[in-house]
Amino acid sequence: MVCTAPLARWGIVSLLMSTSSAPRAQAAKTYLEKHYETFPGAAVDDMVQHGLRALAATLSEGELTKANCSVAIVGKNAPYVVLDDDDVEPYLQVLLRVFVVCESSHCC
Repeated sequence: MVCTAPLARWGIVSLLMSTSSAPRAQAAKTYLEKHYETFPGAAVDDMVQHGLRALAATLSEGELTKANCSVAIVGKNAPYVVLDDDDVEPYLQVLLRVFVVCESSHCC
């Protein structure tokens, strides 16, 4: 997932569509297309959560863990950052809390 500013509405959709090619990628593509309008102006942490939610949607079994997930953050005038292992764990904990709330209220 890539977010640039300013964002052209259809530019985002075509960019997201072009990144979905793996098996079960349709679920990620659907999630990203459903939420892309919230991306402009979103905080980095929010964008990481969107990326993790889209990735989680592709899982047919199991779950995202710090052992099978890494996050790269790239931005203009910002350093390239890779979050692995314990660095990605806080984001995964937020994701887990969101899924628990969504499952109990049927919001996802």
